[in-house]
Amino acid sequence: MRRWLVVAAAVLVAGCSPAGQAKRESLDGLFAEVDPAMLRGGAETIDAGVPAGAAAAKAELEAEVDRRRTDVEKSPEDAQRRHRLAVALLRAGEVEKAVEQWQRAVELDPTFVKAHYNLGVCCYALGRRGDAEDHWLTTVELEPDHVSAHYNLGVLMHNAGQLEEAVSRYRQCLAADRDHLKAQVNLGLALAAQKEFEEAGDVWQRLLAQGPECFSACYNLGVLSQKTGDAATAVRYWERAADIGSEQVAREMGDESAGRRARALAYYNLGVAADEAGDLHNAVGYFRQASELDSTNPLIRQAWRSAVRQQRLGY
Repeated sequence: MRRWLVVAAAVLVAGCSPAGQAKRESLDGLFAEVDPAMLRGGAETIDAGVPAGAAAAKAELEAEVDRRRTDVEKSPEDAQRRHRLAVALLRAGEVEKAVEQWQRAVELDPTFVKAHYNLGVCCYALGRRGDAEDHWLTTVELEPDHVSAHYNLGVLMHNAGQLEEAVSRYRQCLAADRDHLKAQVNLGLALAAQKEFEEAGDVWQRLLAQGPECFSACYNLGVLSQKTGDAATAVRYWERAADIGSEQVAREMGDESAGRRARALAYYNLGVAADEAGDLHNAVGYFRQASELDSTNPLIRQAWRSAVRQQRLGY
């Protein structure tokens, strides 16, 4: 009989028990605390003036860049034309060239909010954290209720471990848009990381009141309940999260793949909870469902294998 210790991203084998001392032991699995909705560095999209997700063929994109470049050549001191060229360049995948145009636009018009905001998005994508922060701070100075800039500053601070600053930015985002889903999720996460569990729970409860099928709220309330010692409530929230439809979770997470990984974590935590309650049969079932959704997660793979092994040995 082997005892498995599941940690954040690895599984350590402790060795075999002496013959004649075999007994069922807990898998010692840590609950997954990674929130599937936390962007971890993904800023909101640019303010481009085109529909989100608008697609175009390569030839069309190149033609648009040529048209916008010609416009700039006709009036090189026009910040708006620089902005439109930058948007076209970005859609064509030319991020650094887009940055050059937006940089020139803010030189021509230091109060150009869209250009400052978009520069922040591009700089963050290029790993230039300091520049991104500067441009987003300028954005909110020029437009104090700029929702996306406050939110992106919150993500930036959150990822840097500056939790108090992140909380402040998420609150400012929500003051301008109280229904901003990701800001509510992340505000709760930042508060929980500061051990402000009651306030974090209130944030996610309000989110559930707005949308009873909010996966992030259910999942995180489960984690919060488990951390505060209420295992039964944690299981109820994770069951509720696991029951939310795949399409709904995919919309919330941003795409189908992220939605599947998120639901897998809910099933994984249900498996750990079942195992800790001594219900190995249901633990195996939950781990199997988690693996079917996300077979690449080492936490899930190892927990399922270990549970199946113990079940076969009759524990």
